[in-house]
Amino acid sequence: MKKIFFILSLILLFCSCNRNKTKQSGFHVKLTISDKVPIPDFYRSKGEFYPIRINLINNTDSTMQFWTTSHSWYRNFIFNSDAITIFGTGNDKNSLLLMTLEPGKTLTYNGYLVVRNISSLRKKTDLRLGFVLITENVSNSYRIFSELLFDKKTKKDVIWCDTPLKFDW
Repeated sequence: MKKIFFILSLILLFCSCNRNKTKQSGFHVKLTISDKVPIPDFYRSKGEFYPIRINLINNTDSTMQFWTTSHSWYRNFIFNSDAITIFGTGNDKNSLLLMTLEPGKTLTYNGYLVVRNISSLRKKTDLRLGFVLITENVSNSYRIFSELLFDKKTKKDVIWCDTPLKFDW
């Protein structure tokens, strides 16, 4: 009985590892960072600001659809460090959007990288940006979207950048 349980556990582990690799293959996240700028007038917290461009690239054979929001699109992104975050600008109305990304196409987001703890980042050698892909039907419910986003971030169910960030902090 223990042997059967062990074999089933190995199969389940193999399938879940394979699923993550399949989900990530062909869908890429790329981050470009520009030179530091002064703190924007509309931002009320401290930190160092760097304009960024994030490209979501669909190199798969199929159309990808995912949920995000019109104003807080940056909530779909996560870093593997709390010392850094993304701040984006957008319209005042924050509605759910079902985004479509055709095969071979790129979707670009522009925002700011906010560095809150520079000394912590200088020590980190594997800083990565990840994208939380919400494909489940959220039925135009912001609450369901937020719960899914939180759950996936907590479980690190994220599509990570292929390479760590290289930047002279």
